Amino acid sequence: MFQHLEDPEAGLREMLRVTRYPHSGTRLRGMFVRAGLVDIEQAVKIYEITHPDFVQMTFLHDRLDMAIAAGDITRDEADRFAAALADRHRDGTFFADAFGYNVAGTKVQRRFIRRPR
Repeated sequence: MFQHLEDPEAGLREMLRVTRYPHSGTRLRGMFVRAGLVDIEQAVKIYEITHPDFVQMTFLHDRLDMAIAAGDITRDEADRFAAALADRHRDGTFFADAFGYNVAGTKVQRRFIRRPR
């Protein structure tokens, strides 16, 4: 999509602004309708996330360190939490998932008719 934008960086900033909330994907279709797009198609997919991907995608260790620094948890609690997830991974009982929302639509082209002078 970015190759079609006049200002890709502004487009990315706007995309991040409107998708910063956890359930923004469920509002995408309505956003497309209100923006005047037509032929709207949407697909929702559930992705299973492996333990290594979960640790990387969620910045787990960084977040635990921030929680420790904020005084929300102790180092021991953080270590036990991370170890419990690793144990589940080894036991084959770890499970995490994420929803992916894909919405596409067509911008209506307005045709201007020149009037004779």
